[in-house]
Amino acid sequence: MLMTPARLTRIGWTLFAISGVLFLIPALQAGDVVIAAGCILWLIAVAIFLRVDWLNAD
Repeated sequence: MLMTPARLTRIGWTLFAISGVLFLIPALQAGDVVIAAGCILWLIAVAIFLRVDWLNAD
């Protein structure tokens, strides 16, 4: 399993997505709408970056 720059990029964006979910869970539990909205926007942005990365995959 070769760690190419493209593979490392995908791993990085995936970890960003996981962190967004982990921040979203307590925000929802606390009922903090502003933080939850920020997490959702974060996840949408990460999804866009991942989608572009997958479309440009080697």
